[in-house]
Amino acid sequence: MDSVLKRNIRNTDWAGWQLRLNELLKSCHICPRCCGVNRLLDECGFCGVGNTIRISKKFIHYGEEELLNPAYTIYFTGCNMRCAFCSNQRFILKPEDGGIFMAAATAEAVDTAFRNGQIRCLELLGGEPVCQLSALPKLLPLLKESVPIVWNSNIYAVKAVFEMVREVVDFWVIDLKFGNNQCAAAIASTPDYFETVTANLCQIYPERLIIRHLPLHGHFDCCTRPVLEWIAAYHPDTPVSIAAMLPDRKRCCNPFDDDENAALHELSEQLKINRIQPVFSESTGDVARDGSTLETELLIRPDGSIVLEDISGRLLHLLEPFVRSKN
Repeated sequence: MDSVLKRNIRNTDWAGWQLRLNELLKSCHICPRCCGVNRLLDECGFCGVGNTIRISKKFIHYGEEELLNPAYTIYFTGCNMRCAFCSNQRFILKPEDGGIFMAAATAEAVDTAFRNGQIRCLELLGGEPVCQLSALPKLLPLLKESVPIVWNSNIYAVKAVFEMVREVVDFWVIDLKFGNNQCAAAIASTPDYFETVTANLCQIYPERLIIRHLPLHGHFDCCTRPVLEWIAAYHPDTPVSIAAMLPDRKRCCNPFDDDENAALHELSEQLKINRIQPVFSESTGDVARDGSTLETELLIRPDGSIVLEDISGRLLHLLEPFVRSKN
């Protein structure tokens, strides 16, 4: 599988690509919400993204699936979904809190890291990168090295947008979160979810794809079962990454219990799901290949503030008394 993680040689007409994008943005219909705002004039719809490209963080990531590690990851702000379990709520609800995206400096950093053997790919994620498509014609033409481009997305996007992305990226990491529209609406405020995402997934070559699923407690029969059954029917050989989730702050969404995990294992075996795992996951004790452990991401922002993100279950439990005492 490693051989497919490579940069495809293409002669993209970026001027034409930008014109097509502008047509979508001037009365925004990037995703099925079709907000209709003029994002070229910095108007914002549901995702909160106007005409300014912003990111929440960028760094070399060692905690993705083994095929991708290490990856230079760029987290764009804004999202067209509102998942109750999202760990990046600040930059979803307030995309303007992110820093201005510097394409030239980023391209230089990515090229240097790839040239020095520090990374295997450039991974674009969020938030939701579909909401920040304007970054692609600014960044990708500046790359001098043949670094593979990985699109990490919910692909909750209209067909025209999906096809434009397919023209310029090399590999896909796609979340298939919910097995029906009712749960998607209740947990992520997202209509027409299942048919939109699965239609786009059917257009991706399985050898250039990882599907991720995050099991939610109480949603085995309504979400996890139909998701795995769909994968078995339409993407039977595609690697599937199923990771234990962390409880959200309001405890609305929780990870599978022991009985659900046993049922998940049994169903995966029955359907012959090609399961893989990130290097770091709760189910493997957060142990990396080099024997180190990942408790969380510690970020030092330009203003000197320190932020903890993606906190592991063990650390979350230890910190909970301090969070309660502060409130």
